[in-house]
Amino acid sequence: PLNTGYHFEAGEGFTRPIPAGLFGLFLSPYRGLFWFSPILLLALPGWWILRRRLPTTAWLTLTVVGAQSLTYAGWWSWHGGVVWGTRFLVPVIPLMAFWLAPMMDRLFNAAGIQRLGWRAVFGVLLPVSLLIQVLGALFSPYPYYGELVANHYTGVIDSLVTGLGDEVMYDPNLSPVLGHARLLFAGQPLSPAWLRNGVDVAHLVAVLLLLGAAFLLLRQRRPALIGIGMCMIALNVVAARQIEEPHTQAMLRLEQTLQPATVTVLATDYYEDAMLDAEHIRPMTMNAPVAPDDRLERPLWEHALQVDHHLWYVTWFTAQDPNNWQEHDLWQTSAFADEHILDGHRALLFYLTPPASTQQPTNASFGPFRLNSYGT
Repeated sequence: PLNTGYHFEAGEGFTRPIPAGLFGLFLSPYRGLFWFSPILLLALPGWWILRRRLPTTAWLTLTVVGAQSLTYAGWWSWHGGVVWGTRFLVPVIPLMAFWLAPMMDRLFNAAGIQRLGWRAVFGVLLPVSLLIQVLGALFSPYPYYGELVANHYTGVIDSLVTGLGDEVMYDPNLSPVLGHARLLFAGQPLSPAWLRNGVDVAHLVAVLLLLGAAFLLLRQRRPALIGIGMCMIALNVVAARQIEEPHTQAMLRLEQTLQPATVTVLATDYYEDAMLDAEHIRPMTMNAPVAPDDRLERPLWEHALQVDHHLWYVTWFTAQDPNNWQEHDLWQTSAFADEHILDGHRALLFYLTPPASTQQPTNASFGPFRLNSYGT
């Protein structure tokens, strides 16, 4: 029951020393949470204050944050691959943001010099945190990661930063935050995801409303309604962007094309987790290539052949490719019915249980020959 489906090579799995992983997740210039969101430094004293006011809530949230952190601190790829920021801590960032509430209370309600002090602290950490996220949004993480690979690649899978030299973990000058800043000043072409398909006026207005609500939140003493409105706008923006995401659009095209809807085996990783939103087809993702005798993939393939009378097989391989053994099996044992080309893939429909042969009457002439019936 604890088998995750991952195929671990040497050095993969939960092999990272936890102290090194925790340093990487929170403090390292490469992926440390406090490097990418310095405003969350205030969550630490905020939790301490919350512990006195709401001890149950404080300890419960700390338990969740701690469990998530310890789990991924031991993961060989604690850094989350080629991404911006601390990918594996994203689920607990809202809980840590909740710890900021006592500090916000001091910002609004402290008197005299203390209030000025807290305004100065927030006035520095909040804009810096926003600027860092803007740097991440302006560029894909790949160009700077390519620089790191070009200059610091080692190929050692169990190094502190998988495949890269350990200096990437510790050297502030190699941090992606500074790397993206250098890209900006060097005139690197911008590649913001929100402009990939042109300017969407509706989403732009939603973002401006969100920023306006944030400003009002800082000005009001009773911000509950504004907070709810901000959440609704944020959810709308996220949902709308998800619909326009390329893999989601590819999934929708796939659903519209594959008729009749039935079990669909995807021998590709192109569609990724967008297939979780498929409504009409029953996807089985096998990735590709996989070996015919793979102990996990082979049973899945055999199960797919038993679910329905027909099956869609989607692959990025040509029919002649030796890695395309699933299609070879289908041509040997099943009846081909249809084929579509979309998004660089071939989608083939096979009848696993061909219909029984029947005789169809006809009355056709071909010169001196007459056809009275034909078989199907």
